[in-house]
Amino acid sequence: LPQIRNINSMELGCDARGYSRAGNDTSTWYCVILAGRPSLELNNMRQ
Repeated sequence: LPQIRNINSMELGCDARGYSRAGNDTSTWYCVILAGRPSLELNNMRQ
């Protein structure tokens, strides 16, 4: 998991922000998973 977090944080930045804000909360992982790759797809699904 730490490896994915590192890659995601560097690629997206959402993880870095969430991690700094929430710390070690599940919100960070959720943000990474949601904005990981299918960010556009999820965005369309959400709207």
